[in-house]
Amino acid sequence: MVREQVPNTDAIYALVDKNYGAATDAGGWDDVLADLASMFNGAAASLISAEKADGTLIHTAGYNISDAMVREYRSRFFVIDPRVAYALPRHAGSLITDQRVMASAKMKRDPFYAEFTPRYRLRETIGCATINNETLLAGIGVHRSLRGPAFDAANEQTFTAIIPHLRRAMQVAGRQQWARAYSEGLSRALDHVKTAVVIVDGSANVVDMNAAADALLAKADGLAVKSGEIKALRPADNVRLRRTIAGSAGNTAGSDFDAGGVLQVARRTGLRSYAVLVSPISSWAAVAFALPRAGAIVMINDPEAEPTVPVEPLQRLYGLTAAEARLVAAQAAGRRIEDAAKAFKISRETARTQLRQIFAKTGTTRQTDLVSTVLAVPFGPSRRRRDS
Repeated sequence: MVREQVPNTDAIYALVDKNYGAATDAGGWDDVLADLASMFNGAAASLISAEKADGTLIHTAGYNISDAMVREYRSRFFVIDPRVAYALPRHAGSLITDQRVMASAKMKRDPFYAEFTPRYRLRETIGCATINNETLLAGIGVHRSLRGPAFDAANEQTFTAIIPHLRRAMQVAGRQQWARAYSEGLSRALDHVKTAVVIVDGSANVVDMNAAADALLAKADGLAVKSGEIKALRPADNVRLRRTIAGSAGNTAGSDFDAGGVLQVARRTGLRSYAVLVSPISSWAAVAFALPRAGAIVMINDPEAEPTVPVEPLQRLYGLTAAEARLVAAQAAGRRIEDAAKAFKISRETARTQLRQIFAKTGTTRQTDLVSTVLAVPFGPSRRRRDS
């Protein structure tokens, strides 16, 4: 039997380089899988990840693997794949080959090896679990065709040498995916907060803002975004704002309030000044927003803003009907019950009946208590004018 040619060092280095590139660019995995297949004389290569709690296959990528194969694997064969069962009790980085998983005689009777792999003209697999923790199993493998030889000791030695690089790249990719998902989730959550919130780096460049801040800064009444930076329009206020942001950004741990500060920002319309709180942003949130080490959160309060209450969250919180929530919003805005009834084209008695039902559902007994209760609800409507 002729021994296979071992890949040269340059080819291995080139693969490792692409591998780390794929950690920050998900599209790069296509090239990694193609090069893996070429390096090991494979007909195909694949990458999968699965939730261990319910055995759900959550991601697949492949070189020379058809959509039909992916669909069938996902729907029928993933749950009985002997390679997955082999990987589960072993630590991440353990080499996996079909010979290690199951004896050849037994493969002929196994539904996965006897039905699935021959259907797609695949025979041998060499790979590893790149991640194997309490919640996630991820793996990568190269597959040879039915006519291809078995992977030999030289192949195993080479694949073992690149396993640490495959693992590190997938770990980095996983962290980046988490950070992106966290950032998107945090942005959506901030959009429902009534207070204007702006995330900035140490130079006052705006990284993100919620819907309330978007609306406030669009008025350019004392504060605005210019050339990507949050700025106070009056020079003296802007100096203080930038100095406070820079001081806050010096402490991304977020544990020292003194690193932040409060200031007033005058408005060109002559209305009461904005009250601005600047505080350090924690290091984990800085990662989520793709900030450098320095970052700060800027919260802006407008004392002239009319009290508003979010109708939909009130309905969910207290089990109010749409009509009841609408009446609560009118009360919070200072309308008399008679005026609200007229505006909503209902009788005063109907409005009073609704109010009694609202009292019962919110645990209040007076209109003043009701208004203070609903105004304390921190959630506002999400109306973002720009993409985050």
